[in-house]
Amino acid sequence: MKSNLLKKIIASAVVVSLTFSVGSGLLNKPEIVQADDFDDDKKIFKGSISIDGTTTHMGRKAVSVTIPKGMKIKDVDVENEPHDDIEDVIVGGKVIIYGLRDGMTYRNLVLVLEDFNDVEYRYNINQFTVKGNNITQGGTVASTANTKRISDYLKNVYKNVFGREIDGQGLNYWTQKLSSGEIELEDFFKNLLSESEFMQVAPKVEDKIKKLYAGIFQREADKGGLDFWTVKYKQELREEGNEREALRDVIDEMTDGQEFKQLLIKLGLNND
Repeated sequence: MKSNLLKKIIASAVVVSLTFSVGSGLLNKPEIVQADDFDDDKKIFKGSISIDGTTTHMGRKAVSVTIPKGMKIKDVDVENEPHDDIEDVIVGGKVIIYGLRDGMTYRNLVLVLEDFNDVEYRYNINQFTVKGNNITQGGTVASTANTKRISDYLKNVYKNVFGREIDGQGLNYWTQKLSSGEIELEDFFKNLLSESEFMQVAPKVEDKIKKLYAGIFQREADKGGLDFWTVKYKQELREEGNEREALRDVIDEMTDGQEFKQLLIKLGLNND
């Protein structure tokens, strides 16, 4: 009897103890919240997005992506980079991804756009390869050249240099060659402005330099530039002993400056 009674007392004590412990635990149990519960709510996968075109940023090869309409972004990031020197920046309504390597194919890049509510919008960037001023996307070569600007530019070249219209066949031919990257603009000028027609419209050294400015930069030569390139042409002529070769040398150096690089960017022909 005493043994059974003792067992009941002990059992009751254990039940009371357990009930108290469990009850206390229920009252004091902390709420556990996983950080990922918040992060997942603020990550929105939007599908795929394509590159707009090539450009340069801080002297480095780059591509641009248009920020989707209506989106106000405070930060940007690119993930899954195949090498460490890729960087990104917001310029106007575009994301510039720079530090790219010519000829390299970029796969699995993820563009992350963060708005002012700390929501991340994630896009898979379609595979692309940058080669010169062209982009290959999905097996298709997409030139970033602005054919309308190139066409208008070429029309002005002929008017300013030769005082005549360029024929339609020639316009289409050179526009296509320049847009596709088959020929570079400086080489176009080296060929065009060393022909006999140019020698006829610009018989004097000063005339040649003025025509170079009118054709290449489509403006009048400033006095400093006119004097410098006149001296330079005469120097090259003495060394080469040939007007055409001297002219090619001058064009080669004249198209190596910042003004010409800005022109290439405007026409979508920048290859840096």
